[in-house]
Amino acid sequence: MALIAANSTSMKSAALQASDSTSLSGKDPAGATVQVRTQPWFVETRRVLNLGNSRMELDSSTDWALEAGEGFVLQDKRWMPDAAGEFFHDTAAQRLYLIAPAAGAPTDLNTVSVEAV
Repeated sequence: MALIAANSTSMKSAALQASDSTSLSGKDPAGATVQVRTQPWFVETRRVLNLGNSRMELDSSTDWALEAGEGFVLQDKRWMPDAAGEFFHDTAAQRLYLIAPAAGAPTDLNTVSVEAV
C-alpha cells in the first residue's frame, strides 16, 4: 500500500510520496484502478488519468478530500504482478497472466483447471 504525501485542496489529484513516485517511474499507471481510503471507514474507487510531477490525477472527484497519510492501492495493469502468486486478468484479450506460487507448479497451464468464483 502506498500513502498520499500531502493534503490536497483538490479531490481529483493527490501528491505521492517520493518513494512511491520513484517506484512508479517509467511505468504507465493511466487507466489503473485506484482504491483510496478517504475516511477511516470508507474506501473509494476511481481510475487514474495520469501521473506526473509526483501527482496522481483521478478521473473523477472523491467524496472527501485526499489527505496526507491516507493509503491507496493501484491495480489492473499488466506490469503490476511481480511476485509469486500474483496475477493479471486481461479481460479484453481473455488472457490470464500468472506468476506461479511455487517452483513445482506446472509450466503448461493448458493442463491446469482454473476456477472462477
